[in-house]
Amino acid sequence: MATITHDAVEDRQRQAPALIRYLAPGDFVTRRYVRAGAEINTGEYRDYEAVVRDGMPIRDHFAFDTHGFMIGKGPSAIEDFWNREEVDEKYHAEAARIIRNLTGADRVATQG
Repeated sequence: MATITHDAVEDRQRQAPALIRYLAPGDFVTRRYVRAGAEINTGEYRDYEAVVRDGMPIRDHFAFDTHGFMIGKGPSAIEDFWNREEVDEKYHAEAARIIRNLTGADRVATQG
């Protein structure tokens, strides 16, 4: 089981309460069936209280090895992030390039 790391520097950041929905504990195999107009999940999902913090001021604090994620920055050629066509055309390739540069990964798969 993964261990959640916590550091006092995180508590000093801007924060807000939130509800996050994810899979409830249980002894079952989770499957999701989808067809036009309907879907069935065999697992049970619940809302859990959480605290969401602004990680940008401490982005260098987070590392894959310690936290399981990192916050990176990179330039973008996208001029209007509200323009779906422009985002679809450019963003995935840009994100993959930035992730490869930050992590040294040989391959990166992006999704919408």
